[in-house]
Amino acid sequence: MVMHCDDNNALGPDRFKSFFYKRFWEHIQGDIFRLLHYFYYLGNFLARLNTAFLILIPKLKAPVLPSINSNNQFGFIKGRNIQESNSIASKVIHLISRRKESAIIIKLYFQKACDSVCWTFLLETMRMMNFDSRWINWISNLLNLSQISVLVNGSPF
Repeated sequence: MVMHCDDNNALGPDRFKSFFYKRFWEHIQGDIFRLLHYFYYLGNFLARLNTAFLILIPKLKAPVLPSINSNNQFGFIKGRNIQESNSIASKVIHLISRRKESAIIIKLYFQKACDSVCWTFLLETMRMMNFDSRWINWISNLLNLSQISVLVNGSPF
């Protein structure tokens, strides 16, 4: 997949562009495969690869949000109502029902950085739906071992 990415795409927290991985693949592929092998068999991921950084956007007189919002985002956009997403969800449910397809639909309320999501319920739901235990363990480890840091003046706080 990396070989098909645009050379200027950044792939992860290391900020290396796709070009780096393409250019040095023969030198780093062993390390990448060992990392994936380690994750596949032990279900653990290196903590520094499961870290997110929260960057606070300072208030400016000129609007910044229109330049960073996604086209399909509903909240915080003038002229759009977050309730429109309920209408879209209803249409998707109707379409799935009409086609008689199986689906999982999860409604998340993002509140206090996802504090309201009950991960044990999600994991138990996957067990009840006969997801493979390895998959459930991967998800559990990714959730339990994830970290978030707030960047203050460009450095983790």
